[in-house]
Amino acid sequence: CGDNQIIRVQVLYTLTSTHIVLRIKHELYLLSVQAYTIIVHYKFAWISGGKSMKVLFVNGSSHKNGTTMQAVKEMQKVFESQNIETEVIQLGNKPIQDCIQCGYCYTHAKCVFNDDVNEFIEKAKEADGFFFTTPVYYAHPSGRILSFLDRVFYAAGSIEENPFKFKPGASVAVARRGGTTASFDVLNKYFGISEMPIAGSTYWNISHGAVAEDAAKDLEGMQTMRNLAKNMIWMMRSFALAKENGIPYPDTKKDAHTNLSLIHISEPTRQAEISY
Repeated sequence: CGDNQIIRVQVLYTLTSTHIVLRIKHELYLLSVQAYTIIVHYKFAWISGGKSMKVLFVNGSSHKNGTTMQAVKEMQKVFESQNIETEVIQLGNKPIQDCIQCGYCYTHAKCVFNDDVNEFIEKAKEADGFFFTTPVYYAHPSGRILSFLDRVFYAAGSIEENPFKFKPGASVAVARRGGTTASFDVLNKYFGISEMPIAGSTYWNISHGAVAEDAAKDLEGMQTMRNLAKNMIWMMRSFALAKENGIPYPDTKKDAHTNLSLIHISEPTRQAEISY
């Protein structure tokens, strides 16, 4: 009986010691992860000229804490874990002036309507990445985000150093059921024409829910948002490293500007040109 008690004490001592060792290893691992995160943060802050990286979100919903915002919040958690600053531009329920194609921005490098659009363009100059998020209205993005972005990109295109050029962007569409991919496609058009690399995820950047409380139930949708944020971080840091190592931006040209209404090709000529 005495021997058994000794054995039991030895076993307990061994188990306790093992537990303590494992606990210490776990704590050291957590500390190393935290230290690595801090090192990465300051490394990229140094690469970015001493400033932290920043991401701008445009929420095209009229609801400050609706289903669209839940997707934004899920991504914000990922950015915050990497010490990357985020800011949400909430378009809200106030009227937004549409572009009137007056041409004022051609000569003044800003929109004739001095509102949130010009303020956003100024913020874009310091940002490293962008997210355009929208609820789905009749299988398309909200009218407010389209009016906002039409003016933003038209005016920004007149600035000598376009604040969006060569910076990554991503769009997100949120709906109760359908119309997400159509809305997603529309918002991606702004990136494609502005030389902005597009960040993707493990599924198209969409999530579902009728009300805010539904968003968390879309497990794949929330996973897609987290993966999208991770991919965006990777892209921003890769671009920063490329810039640090002297890799130049592509030397793109915009001197050709064809007005298709002025092209008149006779039918025989057209047939000859397309013959193989």
